[in-house]
Amino acid sequence: MAKSFAVRLVLVMVLSLMSVVSVSVHASQGKLPPQFSADKDYHTNVAKAREMLQARSNYQVTNIKASVQEGKKYLEVKAYKGASEYEIKLDYPNLKIVKENKIGK
Repeated sequence: MAKSFAVRLVLVMVLSLMSVVSVSVHASQGKLPPQFSADKDYHTNVAKAREMLQARSNYQVTNIKASVQEGKKYLEVKAYKGASEYEIKLDYPNLKIVKENKIGK
């Protein structure tokens, strides 16, 4: 039992590190939508979103992507809670959850 917990913990840590790198890559490669690229608080707000989801709902965030739909800004988040994967949409910059869907089983 302790071994499987350790394996899951390592997996979560690796996925969390990958998501931090993913957000940095989006910004450094200019893949942010223009509405986000001028926002000096973007990286701070992404960190706040990650912390909020981990603290409030015990999500392990794996990816955060900026998007614009119908002129509104959002952060689209992929995360795990236990063994279940979720897609979460946060209004930006207030970071309120506007959509939360469990993926698959």
